[in-house]
Amino acid sequence: MSRRPPEMTEDKCVPAHKIVLTARSTLWNEEFLEGKSELDWSDIDSAVATGIILWLYKSDIRLVSDEITLQLIKKAYEFKLDSLVEYCEQYLISAVNIRNCVKFYSVAEEIHASGLREYCSGLISAHWDDLNSSDFEHMSGPLLHQMLKSKTHLPLHSAVRLQREDVVFLCLVENSNRCDRVHYFLWC
Repeated sequence: MSRRPPEMTEDKCVPAHKIVLTARSTLWNEEFLEGKSELDWSDIDSAVATGIILWLYKSDIRLVSDEITLQLIKKAYEFKLDSLVEYCEQYLISAVNIRNCVKFYSVAEEIHASGLREYCSGLISAHWDDLNSSDFEHMSGPLLHQMLKSKTHLPLHSAVRLQREDVVFLCLVENSNRCDRVHYFLWC
């Protein structure tokens, strides 16, 4: 029996054994795989798909790109490959820097990778004044709003500084009852 994992064919099919899929993830149980001869991974980058297959068969993968690793950790989370999520999380923690910490934080929040999220959060706090609007362009409005409330004394001012109208709106909606009181006092 060969110890090499299956390789991708010309038509981008990767043969895999149901028993391997079932053993490695609770998502791919017998009921899920019953009657299926293939899984549709057409939406997955080929490097990510190859990485997943390598992990399934060998529990080993060479991570060389932050972008591919971010895609891989998201798919690993989706496919309930917990050990691959942890492996990618450790790689990303070692690759975090001031320019990518916000992007990594967003992904960590999305997939509940608490170690990566906390590490990035600390870096964001330590370098808050060094970050600019382009660093936050990948972050969703609600997540940035939550972050500004926890990391700054004036979230509205920070949202304006970061040029995020969506977050300014969330701040105004959240504080609309205060605005009514201020408006009342100003006009009385």
